[in-house]
Amino acid sequence: MIRPAFLDTAEAATALLRNPMLAEQWSAPSALPDLSTGGLARHLANQVTQTVTFLAAPPGKGSAAPIGDI
Repeated sequence: MIRPAFLDTAEAATALLRNPMLAEQWSAPSALPDLSTGGLARHLANQVTQTVTFLAAPPGKGSAAPIGDI
């Protein structure tokens, strides 16, 4: 159930990141204070690309318990 939701969300994010209007507005302010449109786009891209890395890593000191252990 989580995997399909992640893949659907990643697909939607990728479509937004490929929109040519993003390149045109890269340096413009975004809806978030202190972030340009490009900065917000980078943050969105990181959520897709880094999720797999974080999920594959072993729990570290101070990490929350895995969802299956709650």
